Amino acid sequence: MSAASSSANMASAALSTGDQVPYSMREVYRGKSVFCTGCTGLVGKVLLEKFLRCLPGVKRIYILVRPKKDVKNIQDRVSREILDSKIMDRLKKEMGYENFMKFAKSKLYAIAGDVENADILQCPPEEAEMLKNE
Repeated sequence: MSAASSSANMASAALSTGDQVPYSMREVYRGKSVFCTGCTGLVGKVLLEKFLRCLPGVKRIYILVRPKKDVKNIQDRVSREILDSKIMDRLKKEMGYENFMKFAKSKLYAIAGDVENADILQCPPEEAEMLKNE
């Protein structure tokens, strides 16, 4: 028995619902949307880079970004604090800068909000509705 089938058998046996274990994370996230918070922080950027690099089939990554007074809009904050960060250098090198920017912008969708507020989303109703429909 191979290590992969052994792991799959153990994981399958551990599930009480009888659901099959997904083959890989790429398959789990293929065509799915993800909602992330904290992506302007270090750990969030690392997670986001990992999603972009290792799960290219993810449909969309919605990122909650807190508006700041000194930043014109959340898209500027995403560009400056996430896309221009050193954490994304590997992807920029592997894909080329222009291709990376097109790819990242096709996958990332910033939503204004703050997890410290009772109403965490601070976005227009149509964006909130879009999230509900994902």
